[in-house]
Amino acid sequence: MKLTKLSFLVIAATFSWLSPFSANSAGLDFSATLLSRTYSPALSINPTLGYSQKIWGDTETPWYGFVRPNIVGVLSPSLYEGKIGIEVFPVSILGLDVKRTWSRRFRNTEGQDCLQVQCQGELNYTDVSLQSYLGAGDYFASIRWTKTFFDAVADSSRPIYDLGASFLIRPTGDDADFLTIAAGREIEAHVVGS
Repeated sequence: MKLTKLSFLVIAATFSWLSPFSANSAGLDFSATLLSRTYSPALSINPTLGYSQKIWGDTETPWYGFVRPNIVGVLSPSLYEGKIGIEVFPVSILGLDVKRTWSRRFRNTEGQDCLQVQCQGELNYTDVSLQSYLGAGDYFASIRWTKTFFDAVADSSRPIYDLGASFLIRPTGDDADFLTIAAGREIEAHVVGS
C-alpha cells in the first residue's frame, strides 16, 4: 500500500541566525522553529544546526553549489526525534536532502484507539527530498517532494499511527510521499540594536 498525503503545518514562529558565506565559503547556521497544528493537535520546537560549504560558483548570484550537513531535534509533549542529514545543492536553487530520523513516541494520541493501533514506541525512518527555492525581490517560492521510508517495527503486529502526518503505517515497514509548496513575501526583521 502506497500512502500519499499533502501535509499542512502552520508555522507559528521562526527564530534564526545565519552567518553568510565568508571568505572561505563556509558558514554555520542555527534555527529554532515553533510548529503547531489543529489535527491531530500538536506543538513542537525544532532546533537545527547546519554547516554550509560552497563547492563552486559565486555566492553573490544564484549560480553556485553547496553541501550542508545538519542535525535537527524535535521536542514536543508527545515525542522526541533526532535527525542527521546532508543537503547537496549542485546549484543553489535545486537540491537533494537525505535525512535519517530516530523517533520515540511516549503518549497515546487523542482521538485514536490505541488498543487497535500502536500509538507509542519507536518509529524510525529515512527521508529523501528533492527541493527547489526561487526568489525575486521580496518574493519567494519553494517546492519540496519527499519520499519517506518507515522502518519495520519488530515488536508490533498492529498498524502504527504516525503523529507527523496523521496516518497509519504497516508494522512491516512502509513508505509515503509528501509534497510541500510555499510562496510568500519577506517580512523585514525587527531586531533591537541592529
